[in-house]
Amino acid sequence: MSSKLAASAQSIAKANGPNLGDKYQAFARFLIVGAGVFVVDATLFYLLFHLFGLGLMQARSLAFATAVIVSWFINRNWTFNRRQHRPKVKQLSASILVACTAAIANLSVFYLLNFLFKPLLFSQSLLVSLSFALGVLAGLGVNWLGANYWTFSAKVTG
Repeated sequence: MSSKLAASAQSIAKANGPNLGDKYQAFARFLIVGAGVFVVDATLFYLLFHLFGLGLMQARSLAFATAVIVSWFINRNWTFNRRQHRPKVKQLSASILVACTAAIANLSVFYLLNFLFKPLLFSQSLLVSLSFALGVLAGLGVNWLGANYWTFSAKVTG
């Protein structure tokens, strides 16, 4: 009887998508990937701009594009590896769109906080640091929602 109950529970769990443990695992992996990709992005930007002498926006654009592709590849093959995947080109396109939307959220929060609170704070460096952190969190939220519910949305396998 207990084996029938266990089989029924597994069947229901598979029909309803990932369980809570899978969601936490995916989120933890997403954060790890994001931290690693941040290092790739920052390192590549520094190398292209300071070492190879590319222009500011050229270096930033190439580093950002590389980071998006690395992020998509690792998220596809590790973070969301238990999910069925759409074709690679469609999924990469969705990932690029999500990353650009997250970048807009990040920079918008950064700019608005600096613009709105500059007259109120005595420490410009404190405001810049706080704005940077809150911008990153806004971008992280957009990235997670887009990746989890759109780019990599699919039924769980296995």
